[in-house]
Amino acid sequence: LILFVLYIAIELIRSNTYIQVEEFTFKNELVPDEFDGCKIVHISDFHNQGENFTDRLVKKTEEQNPDYIFITGDICDSMRTDIDDANYFIEKISAVAPCYLIWGNHDYNVTDDERQQMWDCAEKNGVTVLESNYTTIEKNGESVFLVGTSSHMNSQFTVDMLEDFPQKQGYF
Repeated sequence: LILFVLYIAIELIRSNTYIQVEEFTFKNELVPDEFDGCKIVHISDFHNQGENFTDRLVKKTEEQNPDYIFITGDICDSMRTDIDDANYFIEKISAVAPCYLIWGNHDYNVTDDERQQMWDCAEKNGVTVLESNYTTIEKNGESVFLVGTSSHMNSQFTVDMLEDFPQKQGYF
C-alpha cells in the first residue's frame, strides 16, 4: 500500500512537471502547398506553472523551431490563480514565434479583471487572441483560416461570428 501511494504521488508530480513533445505530420490536399513543412507547436493547459517551468517550456519550444505557436487554453489556473506567472509565460513564449491564443475554461473562471490583464499582456506582446473570431495566416500569397471559439458556456460563437465569416473558400 505504501509503494502504491508513493507511486501515485510521484506520478502526480511527474505528470504536472514533465514537458512532453510529440511530433505529428498532417497532410491534406486542401492545405496550400506554401504551408508544406510548416511547423506548429501546440501548448495547452499551462495552468500558471511558474517561472522555472516556463523557462523549460520556452527552451523546449525554441528547440522545435516553430513557424507558429497555438496556445489552446488554461494559461492560468482558476484554483490557484497567479496572473503574474501567466503573464510571464505569455511574454516569454511570444518571443519564440507568432502566437495565437484561445481561452480555456480556467481562463474564464478567473475574474474579468484578471483575464483582461492576461489579454493586455498578450496584446502588448503581439499574441493574437481568438475569442469567437478568426484570422488568417499567409505564406507566399496563400492563406489558411484560424478560427477561435470561446470555451465560455454562454458563447454566441455560431450565431455572432459565422454571420460575418468570409465566403471565400479556404482551408481552416
